[in-house]
Amino acid sequence: MTGLDFDPSLLYQARKFITAANVHYVYTCILCYESSAAHSETRQRYERLLREFVGLQKRLIAARSNAELVRSRSNRARTASASLKIEKLRNARSCMK
Repeated sequence: MTGLDFDPSLLYQARKFITAANVHYVYTCILCYESSAAHSETRQRYERLLREFVGLQKRLIAARSNAELVRSRSNRARTASASLKIEKLRNARSCMK
C-alpha cells in the first residue's frame, strides 16, 4: 500500500459481514480508516480494528459450522441408539416366546 491507498480486500470483507447490529460500528471504522492519512497511527488503529472484526466474524462462522456438524452427528447417533434399543427389546421379546 502506498500513498493514500488502502486495502480493498479488507474493506470488501468488512462490508460483507455488516449486519443491522453492527452497521454503524463497521461504517465508522471504514470511514475513519479511509479518511486518515496513510501510515498514520489512526490509519493503523482502524486497519487493526477492521482486521480484528473480519477475523472474529470468520471464526464465528467456523464455530457455527462446527456446532451444526456436532449437532447433526449427535442427532444421528441418538437416532441410531434408539433404533438399537428398539431392536434389542424386540429380540428380547422374541426370545421370551
